[in-house]
Amino acid sequence: FFIYITLSFTEFFSFSYYALLPVLAGTLLFAVDWLPAKLKGFLSIIIVGAYSYFMYTGLTGIQQLFVIMFLIGGTIQIIGTLNYKGTRRGFYPFLVMLLISLGNLLISTTTLQFFFAWEIMAVSSYFLVLRGNKSLKASLSYIIFSLASGFLMLGAFALAFKETGNISLDSLAMITNNSVYIYGMLVLSFLIKSGSIGLHIWLPGAYSESEDDFSPIISSIVSKAGIFGLFIFSMILGPQVIGK
Repeated sequence: FFIYITLSFTEFFSFSYYALLPVLAGTLLFAVDWLPAKLKGFLSIIIVGAYSYFMYTGLTGIQQLFVIMFLIGGTIQIIGTLNYKGTRRGFYPFLVMLLISLGNLLISTTTLQFFFAWEIMAVSSYFLVLRGNKSLKASLSYIIFSLASGFLMLGAFALAFKETGNISLDSLAMITNNSVYIYGMLVLSFLIKSGSIGLHIWLPGAYSESEDDFSPIISSIVSKAGIFGLFIFSMILGPQVIGK
C-alpha cells in the first residue's frame, strides 16, 4: 500500500494539464467571485461547454455517452441556476470543479488519475451540499459516505498494484489471485456513490437540504459517477471474476 501511494504521487508530477483543470477552473472563478451570480453562471457555461465539446469530439463509445450525461447535461443544468440574484459566492467555482472532475474520470488511464478526479468530485460536491439551509448534518453524512467510497477504491487499487506492479487501469485485466476482492471493493465503492439500497443513508438528506438548483445535479449527474465506474471496471475485471 505504501509503495503504491509513493509511486502514485511520483506519477502525479507527470500528469498532463487536464488532470489539474478542475482546480485551475475553480481558481479562475474564485478570482472573480465578486462578480454577479448571473455573469459567473454564463462564464461557467462557456468553460464547461468548451470542455464538453473537446471531450465529446475526442471520445467514443461509453465514454462519449457519459460526456452527454456529465458535461452536456451539466451545462444545461447550469442554465437553470441563472435566475439567482446577488453574488452567490462559492457556488460556481465548486460547481465547475465538480463537472470538470467528472469529465476527467472519462479520460483517466491510471488508477491515480481516476482516484484524483474522484476525490475532487467528492470534495467539491460536499461543499455544494454544505451550502444548503440546515445542511450541516446532511453534508456530514454525505462526506462520511464519500470518504468510505474513496477508501474502498484506494484499497482496491493498492491490492491491484501489489499483484501487477502497475498503476495503469488496463493492468487490472492481468489480476488473477485477488480479482474477486478487488472487484468487490470497487463495486461497493460505486454503489455507495450511486445511493443504492442499503447504502443510500446519505441520499435523502443531501437531496432535501441542498440548494434547490443543486439537488437535481446530485440526482441526475453526480450519482451517475458510480454507474460509470461499475461499467468500466466490470468490463476490465468482469472476465476474471466471472471465471471464479
